[in-house]
Amino acid sequence: MRGALLAAVLLSASFSAPARAAGPAMELYFEAMDGASWQWFFMADAARRRLPAAKMEVLPLVAKGESGWVSKRGEPELEESARIAWISAERPDALFNYLNGRSLSPWADGWRDAALFSGLDPDELGKKSSEAREKLLGGLYERSAARKADSTALYINGELYEGGQRLLELYAALNAALPEAERLYKPSGDTMRNGVPGAAAAAPRTPKMWVLASEKDGIAGDQNVAGAFKRYFAGLRPKELEYSSSEARRLLKAPKSLPAYVIEDTPEVRKAFEQAIAAGAFEQAGKNFVYYDKGRKSLLTLEKHLPGELELFTMSMCPYGVQAENSLVVAYRQGLLPKGTKLRLRYIADAVTDEKGGLTFNSLQGTPEWEENARQLFIKKTFPDKFYDYLLTRNKDVRSSRWETAAEAAGVDPAAVSAGFEEGKRLLAEDVKRARALGVGSSPTFLVDGRVLVTGLGGLTQLKGFEKIPVNPSAQDMACGQ
Repeated sequence: MRGALLAAVLLSASFSAPARAAGPAMELYFEAMDGASWQWFFMADAARRRLPAAKMEVLPLVAKGESGWVSKRGEPELEESARIAWISAERPDALFNYLNGRSLSPWADGWRDAALFSGLDPDELGKKSSEAREKLLGGLYERSAARKADSTALYINGELYEGGQRLLELYAALNAALPEAERLYKPSGDTMRNGVPGAAAAAPRTPKMWVLASEKDGIAGDQNVAGAFKRYFAGLRPKELEYSSSEARRLLKAPKSLPAYVIEDTPEVRKAFEQAIAAGAFEQAGKNFVYYDKGRKSLLTLEKHLPGELELFTMSMCPYGVQAENSLVVAYRQGLLPKGTKLRLRYIADAVTDEKGGLTFNSLQGTPEWEENARQLFIKKTFPDKFYDYLLTRNKDVRSSRWETAAEAAGVDPAAVSAGFEEGKRLLAEDVKRARALGVGSSPTFLVDGRVLVTGLGGLTQLKGFEKIPVNPSAQDMACGQ
């Protein structure tokens, strides 16, 4: 009897206890197959695990196109987005195990391993997410549209997190969102700042920063690049400007390319980016530094406008360059490129002079690659009507030393190609000079109309007129770097 009475008292006490305040709620809008987005997930998930009261939703980004749902990396990314949305709705207990398992199983069907790891039946997951795909993707689209999120973004209690991509910085923001009595670490005099121990030192003065872009050309700042700057200056708030505006002109009259990141030249900036400045990654512009980003898509403002020109910079033995070549040749022959497109293949390498004063080259895949570059350039010039046939045949086994087999199959005389090798080297030197002048070092890179520079075949298919180019989803954003 005494035990039953005690239990009743305890139960009554539990009902009458004050309700615990809700913890900070995170919404992570991310691209399901983008490496930079996954870095944000890892950071937010680590902070969430450290603060048990914190909650997080993971919301893949999708968009609407003329023919239905679209995603930057095509159908595989849409399928992954639907799977994540289904797990979030039906099996939220398995979501974070699935996401962590998926990050360690990045191959095409790695989601099946991640499903098993998280206690889900892969067949059921695939079937149910496919059946509910329209509803799931529609829900994701509504959420991202409400936040006006079209790239990776993190919200805390409905407010956009604008801090840097640093774990302790995010942790401090989440901790500060809790009632003081429930914070994991409580501020104590000068020993803590923003709820993080050992952070008493005064923060460096936040410099001013501007991002020069071009709305009419579809060129905007990259949140990931801005995030890299915010790692050093938590309060940094970059201001985006149209590069033709008077304010932008006062900062930088003639930017070499867009987007251009302009940041104040201060002692704090010099200290934070000392190595990058020494390496030439920044240019001095009056009282500011300029960083030119050519990571995904950029506008070369000083280059001549060449309507209809499509230049592909590639390495003949780079697998991603080979896929881009094959896709463009197929698109060209099937009329899938914009009408009047002039396709030009150029090759990436480093030109050097040997000890005898002769011309030679260095290439990422070694001597066989630059030699193949030279052969292809000679064939393209001397046998233009047979070049694409040679290229498609050669690309089936481009690392083989038996290039003569591909030449004969395309109706090209191998003896003539061998005899023209020196001319091929001169042509390669011209391509090297062109690539170097443009700052191109990744294969494949595309220059559209002489001014718009795009890395990766997936990036090209995002441009108007190039949407129908066939793409291998597993490698559409991959590139070889010189």
